[in-house]
Amino acid sequence: MLQLPPAHAAMSPIRMDIERAWMTVSVLQMLKLPAAVLTANGRAVASNPAFDACAPQICLGSCRRIQFAALSAQARYDDARASARADLLSQGDRSFAVPGDGTSLPMVAHLRPLPDIERNLSPSAALLLFFTSVVPQRAPDERLLVALFDLTAAEARVASRLVEGQSVTAIARAFGVATSTVRSQLKSIFGKTGTRRQAEIVSLLATPHCV
Repeated sequence: MLQLPPAHAAMSPIRMDIERAWMTVSVLQMLKLPAAVLTANGRAVASNPAFDACAPQICLGSCRRIQFAALSAQARYDDARASARADLLSQGDRSFAVPGDGTSLPMVAHLRPLPDIERNLSPSAALLLFFTSVVPQRAPDERLLVALFDLTAAEARVASRLVEGQSVTAIARAFGVATSTVRSQLKSIFGKTGTRRQAEIVSLLATPHCV
């Protein structure tokens, strides 16, 4: 169950980091994406129910550190975390495969610094780890995108089409607007979702088809 710290506690920088962590994993829970927010040292400060449901494929071990059942995924995660910790300002997305185990489907793990990390030199919540499915994907409801990321209706339509695999040119043609208009909307989507590339938008927003 998602639980927030008591409302009466002092809003110290550390507490603000923790509350931001819970808000982040809660948003990704609405997108049905397993997610955890980590310190720079790799300790989980927040995780959502979708993440908890991934056990034993992925779970929290000693000192709330991420543990993968597959040794290959654990090695890739350790390398990705070391790289991310060394360059928290890059905002780059470090992705790696997490194999299935016969009862769990394979996934792709994404590790990235939280947006605006440069504003806090010693963050308690530094890294976002979330997982996407490798089964066929679909875009979330556009109204959900508007509510979660404060996108305009037009931006939500563009984001939805990107998840479905359409190019900027194809989206512009479908909506009867100039490609420069779509690119401007895409730039705004990057800013609001904390992403920098179209592939990162797709990874963040895509949800698996129900089977």
